Amino acid sequence: MNRWAKLTRGEAQEPNEIPFLDRTLLKLPHQPSAPSVKLPEWKPAPKIPGKEQTRSAALLELTSNQVQRLKEKANDQSSKEGSRPYSRFEVVAAHIWRCAAKARESGENHPTVARFSVDFRKRLNPPLPQNFFGNALAKAVTPKCYERDIISNPLSFAAQKIREGAHAVTDEYIRSQLNVILGQQQLDQIRAFFKGQGHRLNVPYAGDHNILLTSWITMPLYEADFGWGKPVLFGLATRFQEDRAAILPNPEGYGVTVSIFFQTTLMQLFKTFFYEDM
Repeated sequence: MNRWAKLTRGEAQEPNEIPFLDRTLLKLPHQPSAPSVKLPEWKPAPKIPGKEQTRSAALLELTSNQVQRLKEKANDQSSKEGSRPYSRFEVVAAHIWRCAAKARESGENHPTVARFSVDFRKRLNPPLPQNFFGNALAKAVTPKCYERDIISNPLSFAAQKIREGAHAVTDEYIRSQLNVILGQQQLDQIRAFFKGQGHRLNVPYAGDHNILLTSWITMPLYEADFGWGKPVLFGLATRFQEDRAAILPNPEGYGVTVSIFFQTTLMQLFKTFFYEDM
């Protein structure tokens, strides 16, 4: 994005900044075939029958100290010796998922998953150029578990599930996803077009006990000066019909901002857990 902004300002590009636009790197060397690995992210999310809920939106701020507190909490609770400390994304995503499960708690033990996208530039073999322009993203999903597991176990449990979902996105996994996409006659569900007030066209409702996550915290969004100054606010420009959160960099340069779409009747409860369950 910043390279794009640099072009609009009329500035010269360094050789490693020139956008790489060749999409043939993602073409399969053969006709699409059956995936070679299981792809749980293409299966319907666990869904509980019932009326679809209305959603409300909110922007929730986490300071650098609060993010650090979550990281320390998750890593102190981790029982795996020698494992890499949980990242900022892993702990914030786990915290959102856990707070959502607590807000929804009804005495029943519903199945739940978290879905998110993974940048696969470095995961392909050979890897894509770092200046590959566009979304090089693969869908990831956590192993299925139950809301009671997310609630009763420490934060590290949910963080580990997030990590397991991301680690499953290997070269073989990505190419299996490409097989699925390129083998489709109709791409409506994959493209997920929007219409009206954010309702998706021909896309199944994801259910009330799952969470969709997007992370842009590694993108320098507030440095993207297109010639009229740096952005004042960057966020989602649509509404969603399922529980969803986007983790964004804070415009002031500290902490993160969570843009959350959640069930209207449970939003206040989610906010309470979000700030009190640190």
